[in-house]
Amino acid sequence: AYFSKFDVSLFTPARFGLTLKQAGVASLAVLAVAYAFLMWRMRKPRLAPSFVGSMMLYFAAIGIGFIVLELWAMQKLFLLVVDPAYTTAVTLSAFLFFGGLGSLVVRHIPAGRERSALAIATAILLLYLVAASLYMDTLMDVLLPYSFALRALFTALILAIPAFVLGMQLPLGLAAVLFMLAFVGFG
Repeated sequence: AYFSKFDVSLFTPARFGLTLKQAGVASLAVLAVAYAFLMWRMRKPRLAPSFVGSMMLYFAAIGIGFIVLELWAMQKLFLLVVDPAYTTAVTLSAFLFFGGLGSLVVRHIPAGRERSALAIATAILLLYLVAASLYMDTLMDVLLPYSFALRALFTALILAIPAFVLGMQLPLGLAAVLFMLAFVGFG
């Protein structure tokens, strides 16, 4: 493969292990504080603890999904962009931009269709991940001979689908939670 010309020892999974562990511990700490705050806020039992727990798990999964996908993209697409700083900049910019577009599109989903939109978005994300695991190396072999600017553009476009779909997950989940909180009179 074309990648044998590059020294990629700087971007091995072992180098990200400590960072990923630190992110996991920090995420769990934030979740524990948020869960404790919600339990304290619900002095009168209006919501079942299972609802609060599932809500916390859903939003934690979105955050962890973003982190894991961003780390995977930075590691994998480093071979395409070839510079760690540019790879990080392109990856994070693509996730912010396309994730924001996904959040923006949610407001145009008709009321009552949120669950089906969430199911479709999740299915698209899973299909993308399967296709990326099967064809990403071949795609990068095809794109590597192009100029840096085109490779950076293609990198952003490769990340458009997962970022867009993950950007839809948060507002769809918030809409469901707000509906439930209004239903039970949380306040």
